Amino acid sequence: MTRRKESGAVLLTVLLMVAVMAAVAVAMMEEIRLSVKRTANAEISAQAQWYALGAETFAAKLVARAEKLGAGEQVRARLGQPMVLPVDGGRMVATIRDATNCFNLNSLAQPAGADESQGRARAQEQFRNLLRALGLFDGDQDRLAGALTDWVDEDSRPESPGAEDQHYTRLDPPFRTANALLTGVGELRAVAGFELETYRLLRPFVCARPDMEQTVLNLNSLTPEDVPLLIMLAGKELPLDAARQAIAARPGGGFADAEAFWAQTVLAGRNPGEAAMRQTGVEARYYELQVTVALDGRETGLTSLLAVGRGRQPAVVARRFGVPE
Repeated sequence: MTRRKESGAVLLTVLLMVAVMAAVAVAMMEEIRLSVKRTANAEISAQAQWYALGAETFAAKLVARAEKLGAGEQVRARLGQPMVLPVDGGRMVATIRDATNCFNLNSLAQPAGADESQGRARAQEQFRNLLRALGLFDGDQDRLAGALTDWVDEDSRPESPGAEDQHYTRLDPPFRTANALLTGVGELRAVAGFELETYRLLRPFVCARPDMEQTVLNLNSLTPEDVPLLIMLAGKELPLDAARQAIAARPGGGFADAEAFWAQTVLAGRNPGEAAMRQTGVEARYYELQVTVALDGRETGLTSLLAVGRGRQPAVVARRFGVPE
């Protein structure tokens, strides 16, 4: 009986060891399978990013041709139109558009003591003009302009009205103001007062440049939907109908210069002033590339901002991977 018991115990031990080893082997195989899959995913993601960066190089060359004197309408016609570019295992869809016409939210970070034609006060005035043109009330205009200024400026002194750390640290979860330039328009959602409805209202008319540069509109690419941007510069003295008519009256070859635009009969007596005049032109200053790469059933996005003009070649000044905002 004792030997039978010992033999049974040995058998159970062997069976237990076999079961444990089998479980370990299954776990190891699963880990190897997942590791191989992660490596493949990483390779596909890296390849998609390289394809997107290749599209960025192509876009820079296309923009350079469009900007070159005598490049022709055929090249310019491709701007704003989605371009499908086949790649091994998938495809890319790239769109290049004139991204000049928007209010630079980061212009609110300009020093408070700067020249009145270029400083923070003027940027705040223009932001309030834009909010007014979009139908927001005076109290909301002041509150939103103050809160955003506090978010992007370097100091911790709240505007009146505004919101600094004292406001955000009382939230759940608590956080602090960035006190730095916005990295993207989506960051607005963290700023006090910018609820989803307000964000959606503003989104088509604002941008977050990587600097504090004032907004300069390209009068030759404004559309009737961009009327709030024109009122942003000119103020409430410019009626919506007059602004819309002025944009619609653009000649086929575009305005020769900003003075030609403001000299239109419909704008008679509504000169926005020398400071605002300097913030209008007839050439693009920025282009935006949005590219989506579909590769092996996965999608990768890239949004790049290219600065042009002033006799320089297109230069990428901002780049963000991921789904466009």
